[in-house]
Amino acid sequence: MTGISTSVEGRQTRIIARYSGSAPAYRARCEEVAAQGYQQLELA
Repeated sequence: MTGISTSVEGRQTRIIARYSGSAPAYRARCEEVAAQGYQQLELA
């Protein structure tokens, strides 16, 4: 999930997403986002 694809123009930049919280807090946040229907996720 680096966003790098040599076949797509302009997609040559690496982006690293890190979560520095605890595993239970991460799981709780994932469940919260899922319960809201993934409203924060923007699909192109």
